[in-house]
Amino acid sequence: PVVDHRGRVVGLVTSCTPDADGYQLGLAYLKQTAAAEGTAIGVFAGGFKATSGSSDLKIGDRLPVPQMGSVISRFPRRKKK
Repeated sequence: PVVDHRGRVVGLVTSCTPDADGYQLGLAYLKQTAAAEGTAIGVFAGGFKATSGSSDLKIGDRLPVPQMGSVISRFPRRKKK
């Protein structure tokens, strides 16, 4: 899943791979409101399985934390060396 700055699901990753600099670069379907270039997003690498409810959580439980990223152009320009 892809989430916005409030943790709401705004899309799903379809594929990803490391780029030439070692950063993860992926493709995702996003809601139109979250698709503007530069928009901050969070991605749950390896997926995310939701709990049945917050009442199931106990102090000390661990929850996944999304990796932060941002929306970029579909065809980013290469950096000049």
